[in-house]
Amino acid sequence: MNTDSFPYGEPLLTPEQLSKWLNVKLSTIYKWCAIGYVPRIKLGGKVRGSVRFSRLEIQRWLIRRSRRGRSTYRLDIDSLM
Repeated sequence: MNTDSFPYGEPLLTPEQLSKWLNVKLSTIYKWCAIGYVPRIKLGGKVRGSVRFSRLEIQRWLIRRSRRGRSTYRLDIDSLM
């Protein structure tokens, strides 16, 4: 049984797992944690405690951070001439 779980039995991600899932360097994950950029769950002590991530919270965070790409904007050709 996995003891690192969030409500409803959701397994928590380690920094290594999140790094692989988001395809970013592990050091980037730790930097994001240090500045409070990414939602995280702190376990243990203040300085050397472990950190875990809820997959659901990370998905919500990604949705909040997503923006429409340029290709989705309609180009008004008449205004260019």
